[in-house]
Amino acid sequence: LRRADGHWIVDDVDPGGTAARAGVRPGWIAVRRDGVELGERYSRPNQLPGQVVRWEFLTPDGRTVVLDLKVQPLPIARLETHDLPGGLVYIRFDGFTLTATRWLSQQLEQHHAAPGVVLDLRHNSGGLIFSALSAVGEFFPQAVPVIVTLDQKGDRTRWASFQLGSAHYAGRLVVLTSGQTASAAEILSAALQENGRAKIVGRRTAGALLAAVQASLPDKGLVQVSEYDVITMRGKRLEGVGLEPDLTVPVRTADQLRADEDPELAAALTLLSSP
Repeated sequence: LRRADGHWIVDDVDPGGTAARAGVRPGWIAVRRDGVELGERYSRPNQLPGQVVRWEFLTPDGRTVVLDLKVQPLPIARLETHDLPGGLVYIRFDGFTLTATRWLSQQLEQHHAAPGVVLDLRHNSGGLIFSALSAVGEFFPQAVPVIVTLDQKGDRTRWASFQLGSAHYAGRLVVLTSGQTASAAEILSAALQENGRAKIVGRRTAGALLAAVQASLPDKGLVQVSEYDVITMRGKRLEGVGLEPDLTVPVRTADQLRADEDPELAAALTLLSSP
């Protein structure tokens, strides 16, 4: 969900989830959750697998749809690729895991001859920093500088891309970003932008870029503590600020969502098709 036109609009529906199976569509307005109207500052409560949540939606034709949706974990972050006009390729993945970055490498290898790629990170909330370094390496013939981490003592460590097993994709590249693009996805976007490898299209990223360490708790829980700041190779601190795109495209309106229009993707195609 995202806020648009004074409502909470369904922005994206994961094809593997219960909402998709129940017929929820982008552009629907979410009105109530368990009988409580969604306010201007709605934030999703904690949800447990198996919990049933009653959602009330308003469809574009004015119908009210009430659905009882069971909370279920998705097995893997969304992975999607398809062909675009002119031999271009669209690639989307929503998290930086070892599985996702291996999949990205395979897709780039399979489409090695494609003249251009649109890399969609608009729903990518990040993940492993090492996966980000590996993903950067997929787009260069040799290692390139990526980030500098700064610990609490002030010690700096420079990190370069990982090239082992790289697809060495050399075609043109446009990256789509949004306010949901965070963490490792911001590292990849900034590295591609600063090294002159890609144009960034969309909106400013989340600015959520502190490297964290995870530890186990006695009750089998986990605690994650931010211990490292992250700075780009040009000295930019993105935490709390975000990465500014090369081309800003306004967020999609409800009408555009309902019509399945994607102005950000259209802008990316224009860039990739221009001389």
